[in-house]
Amino acid sequence: MLRRNLCTFLCLAFQLALGAPAGFAQTSGPSLLAPSPDSPSTPALPGNFQRLELSTPNWPALESVLLKTPRSAVTPPAVPKTAAANSSTTDSSRAQVRVSADQIRMQMPLATEDVLHTLPGTDVQSRGPLGIQNDLAVNGSTSSQTLLLLDGMPLRDPQTGHNRLDLPLPPCELETVDLLPGHASSRFGSEAFGGTVNLTTKPAGQGPGEVEFFGGDFKTLGGQMRLPFALGGLEHTFAFNRVTTQGFREDTGAEIFQAGYAAQGALPALPWKLRLGFADKNFGANDFYAAYPSWEHTRTATAAGRARYALAPEIALLPQFSFRHHEDFFLLDVYHPSAFANQHTSQVSSVEVPALWTLPGGGELRLGLEGRWEDLDSSNLGVRQRTLGSGYAFFQSAPLGPWAIDAGLRLDVWDAANPAWSPSLGAAYGLSENWKLRGSAGRAFRLPDFTELYYTNPGNLGNPALAPEKAWVYEAGLDGRPAPGWLSQLTIFRRDEFDVIDWTRAGARDPWQAGNLSRVWVTGVTVLGRWTRAGWDLQADAGLLSLQSIRDETLQSKYQFNYPAQRFQVQAGYTQGTLQPWVHAAYLRRETGAAYWLLDAVLRWQAWEQTSFFVKVTNALNVGYEEIPGVPQPGRWFLGGVDIKFL
Repeated sequence: MLRRNLCTFLCLAFQLALGAPAGFAQTSGPSLLAPSPDSPSTPALPGNFQRLELSTPNWPALESVLLKTPRSAVTPPAVPKTAAANSSTTDSSRAQVRVSADQIRMQMPLATEDVLHTLPGTDVQSRGPLGIQNDLAVNGSTSSQTLLLLDGMPLRDPQTGHNRLDLPLPPCELETVDLLPGHASSRFGSEAFGGTVNLTTKPAGQGPGEVEFFGGDFKTLGGQMRLPFALGGLEHTFAFNRVTTQGFREDTGAEIFQAGYAAQGALPALPWKLRLGFADKNFGANDFYAAYPSWEHTRTATAAGRARYALAPEIALLPQFSFRHHEDFFLLDVYHPSAFANQHTSQVSSVEVPALWTLPGGGELRLGLEGRWEDLDSSNLGVRQRTLGSGYAFFQSAPLGPWAIDAGLRLDVWDAANPAWSPSLGAAYGLSENWKLRGSAGRAFRLPDFTELYYTNPGNLGNPALAPEKAWVYEAGLDGRPAPGWLSQLTIFRRDEFDVIDWTRAGARDPWQAGNLSRVWVTGVTVLGRWTRAGWDLQADAGLLSLQSIRDETLQSKYQFNYPAQRFQVQAGYTQGTLQPWVHAAYLRRETGAAYWLLDAVLRWQAWEQTSFFVKVTNALNVGYEEIPGVPQPGRWFLGGVDIKFL
């Protein structure tokens, strides 16, 4: 009772302090002118594919009642002493990277997107700070060629990839972030082209409650709250996030509200999970898409659920569904609102029924069917629909001496006519207990979104004749534990792309036009090293990329060639003691722009056991830079706040 009363009081205080979210004004003008060794682990389950394809529910066990054990108390499984053992997984043929819960906590993220900026191999191209709008790319891909998952379920937007990171996820709910570079269409279908990023949330009803307030430069004010509790035999969590800022230059102010609800429980022999989310973003969009003082207001609502039913000790069904509703109201010029305004409403519904079978000897087979329905009602793009059906099979062998093998095959069909086959094959070879060679190959594809097909405004022209993008992706690497506390990873990859979709133009006065480039070849190498000991966590990673193409050299490219040809970052943090610092330094040189260094830092003071104060500075060197050409990023930005946890 005390905990419920405390939760109610804090919820009311939070709303009074931060105010209610802004309404969705459609006719009025704008109101504003910015894998690790210490990560929590869970016991292995029959059919657990999480280590390879980031898709299995993160449940402690197959039981008929919900486990009440706190996440931190779960004992990690012992790593088998096989020749195929390696630095992160026992048998995966793929390069995988995890941002752990401790690493996320050190960063004090004020938006979920903040964590993605530090993820090795990724390129987050921001149009505004604090999660206003970002594009996520991996290994030289475009943002549309990167698939984002929430708890293993895809987040798609048929209107445009720019809306994919409209996340209904308060940062206090984020547990870990996993990156699977390269192909994953054999499992997830369209968009799993350059890489797949999975956001894992905290278990519903578990862990401490949390309330946080912060403020800083440019009249920035915000806060978040997480309220886990048990009621009616179920575990529940409510979470909220609210941020307002005046913006670092004209027409970059923003109002952001995010809310989430999660529940988990168990019917007899049927554990289940449910997650609901809502996000409301109202922001100035100066130069975001064209050289105009624009304004945009988006709303996102999501629902996702999954259950698990054991047909037999070695066979389990995991039915799941997801739904995403997105509204987007856009003014090209805030000073002439009647000249050009767009309103888009998109919906994506998905149902998937996978079966997981643990084979004799320890291998695993996943078979699944999926249906997806995409709808758009737009003042500019018209009324559009697309229906997709898919079937897939994925096999992961048990260690065969020093070897492990995986293979997948998926068929996607859309509009009852067009098929796409996506095969994959990979192998891992254990050189010793601490070193492993790996390699994989797979085919990937991406359907054009409705903006690429049908959008028309003074600066952009879609193309209804666009063909899907296709690619063959090849990867080889070496993983190891060179010494106690050390992890290392080296990866070389090649992506041969066909019919690549990009926006091009002949000159600055011409509109951008969507089209298929004939061929693009992406070659790269990435290296990562990490050391953890006694509360210290040091990590460094670097990447080199080269992109070649067959195209009309007289045309300018909008997205395809804005990739980081050179990237290096190092981060260091300390999680024990009263003062807990974290520093992140990054060097980046884009193929189409100048090189620059960025420095961010956090200092947390653990004043009491449940209360800490923090100071955070972004772009501490006050560097002028652009991640998207024509969209300047903020200079030095100071923020500070207090974080309180309660039982």
